[in-house]
Formats: sequence, structure tokens, C-alpha cells
Amino acid sequence: MTTTVIFTLGQIFGLCSAVALILIGVFSEDQGAPHMTASSIFFELEFFVLILIGLALTLHNQSVKAVGVTGIFVALSSLIYSLIDGSLAEWYAVFASLAFVVLVAWNTLRRHHSSGL
Repeated sequence: MTTTVIFTLGQIFGLCSAVALILIGVFSEDQGAPHMTASSIFFELEFFVLILIGLALTLHNQSVKAVGVTGIFVALSSLIYSLIDGSLAEWYAVFASLAFVVLVAWNTLRRHHSSGL
């Protein structure tokens, strides 16, 4: 599988994850099942997005490999943390994922700056 295919799959899953995140906001916690369904879908898709984008960045020849490895680490550590302490796992997953987004943005900016774009 080429990095382009992996990136594309990550973007498709990311788009679906974004829709689930919107639905978490639409359905408040007091609505029960719709909120929990959207939340479950979001966190499951987030795991795959982190794995796919992390893998694609690790395999990409112009990317800082540590950024890709960080995405994979965030996904796996979120999974492990959810098994150990489910109450704080959501917070960890969200903030660790946001930190990964910052690293991806930095990696993209660095790559475009070095190519003269």
C-alpha cells in the first residue's frame, strides 16, 4: 500500500470521525443512547485515524518519522489507558490527539517551508 492510499483512508476515516464529533455536540449526554453511540463511533474512528496517519507519516520519505511514530503511540497508549482507567481515557485521548495534530501541522509546515512553497 502506498502512503497516498494510507493518507486517503486516514482522511476518509477522519471525516467520518469529525461527523461523529459533531453529533456528540448535537446529542447532549442527557439524551443517552444517541450521545453514547456518537461518542463510541468517534473514539473508535479516532483510533484508526491515528494509526493510519501515523503509519503514512512514518512511511513517507519527506516526513519526520518521529511524528508518525507519535501518532501510533497516541493510538496504542489511548487504547491501553482506556483499559486501565476508563474515566480519564477520553480526556487523555482527546488532548493527546490534539498534540498529535500540532505535530502534523508542524511537520507539514516544515516540509512546505523547506521546499520553497
